[in-house]
Amino acid sequence: MGGIAFKDDEGNSLASEVERQYVVPTLEDLFQNHLEPAGVTAYEPVGSTGKKSLAGDLDIAVHFNGGDPKQVKQLLFRNLASTLDPDTIKVIGPNLTILYPIKDDPQSRLAQVDLMIASDLAGTSWLMSGTGDEGIKGMFRNSMLSHIAAQRSKEMGSHEKITVATPGGLGKLQLDSSLDPSLPKNKRKFKLVGNRTTNPQEILKGLGINASPAEIATFDGLVDVMVRDPELKSMLATFSDYLSQRAGTLQHPQLQRVLSYVEKSMSENVIRKTIRLIMEKEMKKSQINEKIVQVGDEELYDLTDDNLEALRTFIRSKLKIKQYDPDESRQGYIDAIDAVRGDAQFSDAMGKYPEPYKKLVLDYLMKIEDGPEVIAPMLFSLSAGNPASVDIKTQLLDILHYNEGQGLGRGELLTPLLYDKSSWVGGASATHDVDIGEQAWEIKHHRSFNEPFVFGGGAKSFFRSPTALAKAISDTGYDVSQLQTMGRDESLKAIKDIVDNYKPVLEGQPIDSVGKMLYLLDAVAREHVLPRGEAGVLLYQSKSAAGSPTKTRFVDKDDLRFYAFGGRKTGRYLLYAPDKIEPPREAAYGAVLFDEKAEEEKEEPEVSETPGQPEESQEVEVEEEAEEENLNESSQNRWQLLAGIKNV
Repeated sequence: MGGIAFKDDEGNSLASEVERQYVVPTLEDLFQNHLEPAGVTAYEPVGSTGKKSLAGDLDIAVHFNGGDPKQVKQLLFRNLASTLDPDTIKVIGPNLTILYPIKDDPQSRLAQVDLMIASDLAGTSWLMSGTGDEGIKGMFRNSMLSHIAAQRSKEMGSHEKITVATPGGLGKLQLDSSLDPSLPKNKRKFKLVGNRTTNPQEILKGLGINASPAEIATFDGLVDVMVRDPELKSMLATFSDYLSQRAGTLQHPQLQRVLSYVEKSMSENVIRKTIRLIMEKEMKKSQINEKIVQVGDEELYDLTDDNLEALRTFIRSKLKIKQYDPDESRQGYIDAIDAVRGDAQFSDAMGKYPEPYKKLVLDYLMKIEDGPEVIAPMLFSLSAGNPASVDIKTQLLDILHYNEGQGLGRGELLTPLLYDKSSWVGGASATHDVDIGEQAWEIKHHRSFNEPFVFGGGAKSFFRSPTALAKAISDTGYDVSQLQTMGRDESLKAIKDIVDNYKPVLEGQPIDSVGKMLYLLDAVAREHVLPRGEAGVLLYQSKSAAGSPTKTRFVDKDDLRFYAFGGRKTGRYLLYAPDKIEPPREAAYGAVLFDEKAEEEKEEPEVSETPGQPEESQEVEVEEEAEEENLNESSQNRWQLLAGIKNV
């Protein structure tokens, strides 16, 4: 169907699709008779205009001498209205749209022509480059350029980055030094420094792509350039993750074709490298006299089409190797792991993963330099429930640290492969993260075992569907919902304030000490943060990114301790898991609750607020340079002071 900017009274489009033979005559007629008289000095087709056999609408970039784009747009509209029917011209966003007769069309149909005002015609045309009927759409080429920009930004300071906008071009953005770049609310506060550039060569230079604009005119061309550059090639592996974060591409009909092309290109590059190394030994025997050129230390070779055809013949006839199939290669790896292990645990585990995650895990494993002989014994070698910390093998850390945000957290892909009698659960709708040893476990990634960690929005049940304890607090006149908007130190002070100044009563008994209040909150928290039936938490301790020392430790549900409420807006429980549960839980909170003969509570000292706590975080983190035993001691001291079992 044609463009949809112009419709009749029944909502049908007035514009028709345009066959390729009519595109140039129509655009030339529009330019000579209307655009040029209106002040347009030149135009360029953009996207797939003139390349596809049938176009829904015609997209062109136009150059108009002038200043501010908004003023230029309005002036151009007025000028065009002097030679065209104003009802056939519309302003849509930054563009103008014209309903125009298809030149030489025997049926006298109309076409929709979209005008994009551009100061750099050639650069805009390159940025908006498209393909014909069979090619991969230009939007994916630009998505790859944006992905490269995002990867390059990681090499820059935390308060600056580069982005590629279409049709704006490459630009540098900065964040005010007083703002925290890790907070989601600050993501959109980066501001453009200077002007974006639409010059193709400057864009490629800024992205670190050593190629000509002509080589990068299509998605295929860009990927082919990337596989020849080791640094760019490493970015191909994360392109699917980048696309998965962009809703506009997830349902695109070409998505699987795009991902398959990237995967195939990476695989072929590995095969070619291996075959070329073999060729050095086999050339004389096979009497193939190709010229092989070594480039740097990566052993990359510049081969002509004839060279490649000769290699294909050699691979098929001499080496007896059939065409590469990624799925068959993955199955071969599964079979190899099973063969080394002498059982089918690995193939059984892989069968429980959803297909995308199965491929992702296998591709990670297949990239490890160590082969199945080394990797197989590492799998399913740990047992559930071990409270002592256990090291994770460095070869597996890339999989451990994989995280796609909501729905799949760190550790969920690797865990079923580490522990005996474990299985995949995962996913946004799952009641828990993983089954290990026939028990349900929650997985939490944290920087230190001995500091508090966040349990999602579990505290909502305390505030929004009040428990008996929440009602008892509310009955005193204290607005219990205030707690869900507090940071952790604020909530600790509020708990003390409730006990001292509001004196709630539960089941006829006063809650007259912080120790008693914490004891009750502890029971409520453990009841609500983990679904019934869950055994506890599997903690991953990691000081930084993938590659750092990483340990895992099981914490039974009963060994978790309430610390405070924390997290803005949603209300979250903060819990922690001390190395030793000593003294007993009741003693740690001051006294056995509601035991009238218990020793009188000691007076609780004031708690000073710790500065710099995060407003909202998925994980409560501590500075890396802090010593773990000091952190642990700090947590224990805070607890004992609050509970009244330790003097200042």
